[in-house]
Amino acid sequence: MTNPPFAWLFAMLPVPMAMLDADATVQLVNPAWESRVGAPVARGREALAMFAADSHAAVIAACAGQGDVSARFAHAADPVRLRGVLLPNEAGVLLLVDDGAELALFQSAQAHSLRLQAVGQLAAGIAHDFNNLLTAILGAADAIAGRAPDAETRADAANIRASGERGADMVRQLLAFGGQQTLLPRVVAVNVAVSALAEMIRRLLPGTIGLDVSLETPGRAIRIDPNQLDRALLNLVLNARDVLTDGGRIALATGHATLLEPLAAGPDHIPAGRYVTISVSDDGPGMDQVLQTRIFEPFFSTKRDSGGTGLGLATVLGIVRQSDGFLALRSAPGNGASFTFYFPRHAMPAVTEVPARPDQVGVRRVLLVEDEDILRNLAAQVLIRRGWEVLAADCADAALEMLGDAPLAAIVTDMMMPGMDGGALVQAVRGQLGRPDLPAILVSGYADAGLRGHATGTATLFLPKPYKMTDLADHLDALTQASG
Repeated sequence: MTNPPFAWLFAMLPVPMAMLDADATVQLVNPAWESRVGAPVARGREALAMFAADSHAAVIAACAGQGDVSARFAHAADPVRLRGVLLPNEAGVLLLVDDGAELALFQSAQAHSLRLQAVGQLAAGIAHDFNNLLTAILGAADAIAGRAPDAETRADAANIRASGERGADMVRQLLAFGGQQTLLPRVVAVNVAVSALAEMIRRLLPGTIGLDVSLETPGRAIRIDPNQLDRALLNLVLNARDVLTDGGRIALATGHATLLEPLAAGPDHIPAGRYVTISVSDDGPGMDQVLQTRIFEPFFSTKRDSGGTGLGLATVLGIVRQSDGFLALRSAPGNGASFTFYFPRHAMPAVTEVPARPDQVGVRRVLLVEDEDILRNLAAQVLIRRGWEVLAADCADAALEMLGDAPLAAIVTDMMMPGMDGGALVQAVRGQLGRPDLPAILVSGYADAGLRGHATGTATLFLPKPYKMTDLADHLDALTQASG
């Protein structure tokens, strides 16, 4: 008997199963069955040899399809409930262990999954208001630091900013873990992205750790938010750096994979298909199986004493999954660790340039729309100091009335406002001015999936709250220079 076409599914099922031929010899077993037996099971082995002698009669009854029986594996103290299912055309029998242990394991995993989902939903629920609050706190801290005449006040403002940024980063990590963050994906050349990141990584590594970069040619492309790709890879590299306490090497590599069968390489089961791969590997101490099953849980950390929150790898997993990718982990004690991203392949788009309109060249006017007064005032002050003329409004209707047909370099708007939302406002402004290419920065602390999709299809850039006001000004300068 050759392996049937469903052998891959047989191997993935958690219920212990063994397929026997008409002579009651083993033809196929899954890993769950071998786990119960306690040793590998070779094809052609007699089925009775796997069971204690006092269970042979019960096993024969099960193989004859006579219902559930109680049987005991050899070298096992506790009996299991064994069921035999006769195969068509007298081809043999399928033996299953059905003692409820697998159901209990599944129910436990399902409950754990629901608890983790609740973490993501909680983060999404508080993100909007909390991020508005943090943006105001960080903006005020920057304003105080800029005006403070003495070093002590500036130091206090810096402490406020550091604490606010830590809170903001935790919210972003929770949103990433729960698949609730706003992404602006585009088609990215993988080799270009990894090469650029490698230059920064080299500066972060001590002299005792080497970095190897292996880029497969020709380069391939994936569709992802490039900032989030950098974040995920950087997180893995820094984790590798932290475990290489006595030095070693970290490897970044790109490649491709064609899976003819699904791949189970923890924490994901990767479907068959064609993928672009990006891997981060190290030659450090590696991980045992117990640790591998826990490291992606939020708030589980092996670096609690050094300030670890336990959100790093949970964030990486959330970024990859939200980008339609998969994550594989291979590790063993003493043999280092290798994390590999599997992303669907994409073709690079053709590059087209849209010429700037003559009446827009050199314009330094921005439409700023934000319903939170303190955030609007802080942003306006920073942009004015950068040389921008700011048209500030607290809602879409006021913005459209204020705008008229005046030349405009860009629009910055919050996503969630009373009345028309930010995405619809951008489209309205572009239509009113006849500028479908008008640069638009959408900002929000909200995590609703529908709004994320709206932002992805509308914005030139999405800026999640909380953000630094100077970052907003930098992004605005860069966008308008690129478009003008």
